[in-house]
Amino acid sequence: MPVPDLHEDGRTIHRRETRRQIWLPAGAALLLVLLLGTVPALLSDPLARLRVAVIADVLFTVMILCPAVLCLFLLYVLVVAAIYGMWLLQRLAGTPLQRLEKATATLAQRVAGWTGRINQQVIGLNERFAALTWLFNLFDAREAAHHAKTGTARPDDAPGD
Repeated sequence: MPVPDLHEDGRTIHRRETRRQIWLPAGAALLLVLLLGTVPALLSDPLARLRVAVIADVLFTVMILCPAVLCLFLLYVLVVAAIYGMWLLQRLAGTPLQRLEKATATLAQRVAGWTGRINQQVIGLNERFAALTWLFNLFDAREAAHHAKTGTARPDDAPGD
């Protein structure tokens, strides 16, 4: 192994090592794949093509599908365990949720009854004060006439209304 020159630039050393350790093996692998891909296409004998296809299928199964199945098996087991856990939690939470649903339905009925009674009382009060409405409007009319005459805004008129 040659000893690097101590006066050599760091960039030069890095580029040389990158070419030797990354680009050279990547180029060789690409060339090998292209060579292996073109050799079966050049074969004219059907029996030789069949042998190449069988070998390719076996290598594909052994080198890609089997490792993929082995690597994904753990993920599959985790997903199945998560599904079982969700099913179990749903079963356990079913009864309390049904009780909660019944309680909220009962509460909704009670609230609807209360609001109905309150509405009836408000309507009754409104009927009782209907005779005094002219008195309340009397003050509003005087105040509106005063503000119209003086050109001032009413205190309850908000800007932008």
